[in-house]
Amino acid sequence: MIISILSGCSGKISNNSPNASSSSADNKIALMSSKIDDQSKSSNYDTEKKKVKDFLDNYFKKYYEWGFNNAPTSTLDELYVKDAMPADIISFEYMVGKYKGNVKDYDFDIAKVNTQDGKITSLLAKVNMNINLTLPNTTQSKDLKFLYAMELIPYKDTYKVKSFYIDAKDNIKKQQQKIEEKQNGYNDKTKAKDTVTDFTPKDSSKIYGNTGSNTEKTLEEIIQENDPKTVALLVPNGDNKYAIGSGFFIAPGIIATNYHVINGGCNALIRTNDAKIYEAEGIVAANKTVDIAIIKLKQKIGQPVQLGDVSKLKKGEKATAIGSPKGLFNTVSTGIISNFWNDGKAKQIQISIPITHGNSGGPLFNSKGEVVGLTTSGIEAEGELNFAVSIEHIYDIADKLKKTDFNSIPAKKISDVFNKKPMSNLKSFGSKFGTWAE
Repeated sequence: MIISILSGCSGKISNNSPNASSSSADNKIALMSSKIDDQSKSSNYDTEKKKVKDFLDNYFKKYYEWGFNNAPTSTLDELYVKDAMPADIISFEYMVGKYKGNVKDYDFDIAKVNTQDGKITSLLAKVNMNINLTLPNTTQSKDLKFLYAMELIPYKDTYKVKSFYIDAKDNIKKQQQKIEEKQNGYNDKTKAKDTVTDFTPKDSSKIYGNTGSNTEKTLEEIIQENDPKTVALLVPNGDNKYAIGSGFFIAPGIIATNYHVINGGCNALIRTNDAKIYEAEGIVAANKTVDIAIIKLKQKIGQPVQLGDVSKLKKGEKATAIGSPKGLFNTVSTGIISNFWNDGKAKQIQISIPITHGNSGGPLFNSKGEVVGLTTSGIEAEGELNFAVSIEHIYDIADKLKKTDFNSIPAKKISDVFNKKPMSNLKSFGSKFGTWAE
């Protein structure tokens, strides 16, 4: 039997209540054979994207005039909000001024949109740029790829930059070292071929509206029930480095996590809360845009979490997250549901729970101990804003996987997806974190 991926993601960018309906076609079970990067590129904000592109074209043109043709600084006056640039990271102005950075080409996605009374107050664009840099004290130049986060605010009939910085957790010294050592591939896009993709939100009331308990659980009950269902992911990338993330069982032997946790990996291991290590067979389904990946283990283990009804979530409701921040396995954090968002690609839940490296992909529980999201990101430069991808995106596929024979579920090797050589000493690597389970 071939396991599904769902049809394209859709939705308007707005500050939405979770009760807002999401249209989607009937989804069929089918293995897709197309690139992750080619999926879900469309947005209901096509007009806004064109406006942003026109602004970016003008932005890069003016910076080129300033950096290369000795244009006066006043050329940049209407491009950004003064004194709003973070001081501890490399701004684009610094890139042009010190390294003669010239944008050769770029593409972008609108990651977040804030609205008030139906009008856009700000938006966050993630911009992939191919920049030609001149190395200090040399005539050598090098093309490097960077991912920038760019917060824009409306200005006259276009936009103005509020902040614009390298979207990375490296400190400024490491960033400069990457440039000056001419290391290519910084934040480069990985092209994953022949893998399943796409997660469309389903109507929760039709799937989970009449199931589950209406009784709230204590924090201790939520932890006791779900700690064994939450795992840490260990993902070596072939460069003597590895990523740590989190995940949870949605069916025996099947783990849900964030796509960015496994992105670029050559293998994946999971660590259960009893410190046992299991090897992943491969990727069942993945979508880079929604930031979700479904992983199959080589062994059929684990009990699935209970998925919750997101439409019944309320602002201010208590929430709990379990994850492995900084490698501190199965750490529990608590907070509240802060807001609900839809950026046209994924439904997201804003939370007050801190999210850091290692939390990504872990379960977000409501007050009844049901999973309502996958903790995915925190924007440190913006007052510790934290988000989880709504569990609505995997309602359908989780339901089908539960009904499918484990041995019939196909999975593509992670090393094949990301064109990496499998780790030769995987067992030795895994044994550093727990007991290898045969």
